[in-house]
Amino acid sequence: MIDIAFTVKNLSTNEHLKLNFFTMISSLFEHTSIDNLRLHVIGDSDSHQFVDEILQNLHYNNSQVTKFLINKKTKKNFFFKD
Repeated sequence: MIDIAFTVKNLSTNEHLKLNFFTMISSLFEHTSIDNLRLHVIGDSDSHQFVDEILQNLHYNNSQVTKFLINKKTKKNFFFKD
């Protein structure tokens, strides 16, 4: 099993990021057996929705996707500790 983690933010509003994500995930699926992949997505809720749509369109089993939600509270508590 291959675990791959990536972060996404503002995918729902940024066309350039959408294209980059689609290119990355398509290339990954083209060069790897998707049955051996387990994805970990760290990002905001709108970006998670976009990722879900892309994975669904590419026929990837969403049960192998772990999601971590980033919001203002998460950033304050975990990413920017004093």
